[in-house]
Amino acid sequence: MLVECGSLDDAIHAFEVVGVKNLRLWSVILNGLCCYGCFEEWGARFTGLFIGEGIEARGMVPNLVSWSTMISCYAFYGCAEEALNCFRKMQLMGVKPDVVSCNVLISALSQSRYFEEALEVIRQMRNFGLEPDVASWTTLFGGLISGYMQKGNIVQAKGLFQKLQSRFLKPDLVSWNIMINCNAEEGNIDGALGVLAHMQAAGTSPDPVSWNTLIKGYVRSKEIGDAMQLLIKLN
Repeated sequence: MLVECGSLDDAIHAFEVVGVKNLRLWSVILNGLCCYGCFEEWGARFTGLFIGEGIEARGMVPNLVSWSTMISCYAFYGCAEEALNCFRKMQLMGVKPDVVSCNVLISALSQSRYFEEALEVIRQMRNFGLEPDVASWTTLFGGLISGYMQKGNIVQAKGLFQKLQSRFLKPDLVSWNIMINCNAEEGNIDGALGVLAHMQAAGTSPDPVSWNTLIKGYVRSKEIGDAMQLLIKLN
């Protein structure tokens, strides 16, 4: 109740004075720390209690929900290594991950450019009897494409995007925007417009990033008049 109302300080105090803490209480307090931006301040303390002297010392075994909460918290703050360690410890304690917890970890690893580790999680999913879904692949491919773009490897980024589509997977908005930017960076405004058209045909609506990237492409191609026309149209 206190966490839901945003009274996190009161929730932490109440948590500390409660005599018997069950798994639900641990999950609620950890999720609250993450949602209200206090995980960096309090996270180390509470995760140490959770994994060490807290739950295990009281004879409780963290369940999938508890572990998934931990992984999500670490992922939210970009702590990919900690999320991966948590994922591994979960398995050592006999808790089998589900598709959601795997996808959260894949996202965290991809965002931190740990692509080999992210791909290994996808391989492991089949060992757990899980099938990687669209989110699994699009998250990994989106991270790889972004990584190639940041290194200036535009040709590789385009090739990977084509592989994504060849797997009959629907690219997300971020991936489409990256490909618009690929063409804009090359000064290929027709290519950028073509990606935009394909994106809309696939049912994904452009966002401000899409339009701003196109405007940047026009400017890079020295087509200032077209950039101004698009800007006026959007306003």
